[in-house]
Amino acid sequence: MFEIRKASKSSGAKSTSRRDVLIGGTAAIAAPYVLSTAAKASDRLVLVFAGGSTQIALEEAIVKPFTAETGIPVTIVNTIDMAKLKIQVESKTTEWDLFDFVGPALMQAGSQGLLEKIEPDVFKGTAMFENPSPYMVGYGIYVGGICWDPARNPKAPRTYPEFWDVKKFPGRRGLRMRASETLECALLADGVPPKEIYPMDLDRAFRSLERIKPYVRKWVEQTQQTVDLVQTGELDFSYTYLNRTKAARDAGISMDFSQDQLVVYGSYYVVPKGAPHKNAAMRYLSFLLRPDRLADYCRRVSVIPGNLKANEFLDEATRKSLPDVNNPAYVVLNNAWWAENFAKVEPRFKEFVLSSR
Repeated sequence: MFEIRKASKSSGAKSTSRRDVLIGGTAAIAAPYVLSTAAKASDRLVLVFAGGSTQIALEEAIVKPFTAETGIPVTIVNTIDMAKLKIQVESKTTEWDLFDFVGPALMQAGSQGLLEKIEPDVFKGTAMFENPSPYMVGYGIYVGGICWDPARNPKAPRTYPEFWDVKKFPGRRGLRMRASETLECALLADGVPPKEIYPMDLDRAFRSLERIKPYVRKWVEQTQQTVDLVQTGELDFSYTYLNRTKAARDAGISMDFSQDQLVVYGSYYVVPKGAPHKNAAMRYLSFLLRPDRLADYCRRVSVIPGNLKANEFLDEATRKSLPDVNNPAYVVLNNAWWAENFAKVEPRFKEFVLSSR
């Protein structure tokens, strides 16, 4: 579960409830820690990121200002490949400096020794949601839900039981090609209350997936495709993210998104073991968590800031548009459970998807 990081004496931050911070912001901003000048302009960072519209926001709000201030250029690559990360680290040929992904897979990577520990001073002056691992920086809280094109489908499922109801809502479905988030959706569809999702009843979750599997046209690997395939008409209803649908609507694309029942999860940066520019990577992370910079990014993509001090820099319209993660209809992804179970659940899920049954 997401919790506020306990403020250290050096940070000067006060402990605040999650609801208070999400709704109202905080009153004081502590100066961000500036890491060693050992991170220099010649250290070109390579950042692995999902791409799409969110990357544009990242470039404008974080990457370009970071380079302008430090002189350190950043190259973004869209190769979110955990197997490749493991090969690079184990062969001592690490090419990437920063890697952005979801918690369950990164928790396993940390336990396997594939990641660098984050310098504590990266968090100096912040009021963070509790990071689930010393290897991770939880910079943003995302939400996953159901999207559709209202021009083509004015009647659409708004909850996971409805998404599973193919008679009432006929159409081609899209789900993620990963166990985390997808199994949570399956249990919600089967009537499990959000607070009772964990510990997860895996057999029940896979039985639920069996019912919807014949109607899943696409198990989506690339995040941007969760909206693109709806836009092009290949899918009628898809699991996707608030930030992706916002970008589509901002571009004039017919797209709707239900906030009736959501999966809430953190997105995290990690530094791969042996990263060629580790010091510069830590400097980037410190810059990312600055309240004004992070708020600019989150405003552009409708994401709840991981450093809660950034809420003060969000305009009122943005704060009102963000979902309340305390909503009892939402399930918050449990990284601790996934850390213990990812290694056995993910292969089972992949085998299930690829099987002909």
